[in-house]
Amino acid sequence: ADDYIEKDYFEYLLSLINGHCADIAVCDYDFIYKNGIAKSGNKRLGNLISYNTNQALQQILLRKAFGCSSASRMYKREIISDISFPVDVKNGEDINFSWNVFKNAKRVVFSPETKYHYRQRSGSAVHSLYNNDRSSVINVVREIKDECCTYYSDLYPDAVYRYAQAVLEVVEHSNWDNKMKQFKSEIRNNFIILVKSGNVTKEFKFAIIVSSISLRIYRVIKNLVNKYREETKYYLFE
Repeated sequence: ADDYIEKDYFEYLLSLINGHCADIAVCDYDFIYKNGIAKSGNKRLGNLISYNTNQALQQILLRKAFGCSSASRMYKREIISDISFPVDVKNGEDINFSWNVFKNAKRVVFSPETKYHYRQRSGSAVHSLYNNDRSSVINVVREIKDECCTYYSDLYPDAVYRYAQAVLEVVEHSNWDNKMKQFKSEIRNNFIILVKSGNVTKEFKFAIIVSSISLRIYRVIKNLVNKYREETKYYLFE
């Protein structure tokens, strides 16, 4: 396996659930690279934070304290009930599972303590995702966006943000010229929501402006930027 945990991983998460009357406990994790660099998987917040249902769902959408990964967390059995990973979803099953489970959680506690370590390997499933069919990820996030429109209206702008991220991640890494027109139309339809949202970063607002003009131009610019980003200094395990 690529991952490894601290010796007190289970004990620590269980203490968070019991100590804060939580349904889910989440700890920070990091990415371990071949050259020894460890990069935090979450945006470090510095303090232990407790979230209610809507606040936790928002974190999944915004991917700040935690995202949709099923790792680095512990659940109470009763909130999972009959929820399982969808067998018909090729990519994005974590998003589907986390969203449905977190809807059942009345309280989620997050700790910035790093207890989970994820070795980055070039041949792993995650690093091969963009070489495969990513349509299922977009479909999963689209379903969440539509659900927010109906049942979680206050989260709808954040769901639109997450959906736009999923689309641009595909455009950045995949040659989906046959769907460029559809993606561009969807981005334009949500343009006002994205540029007005206080949770959308300035960098992403710029990406939305460029992609609403031309997704191909966005892809070229994004690939050039990635060459100079800090991540290019990291090396994956073989």
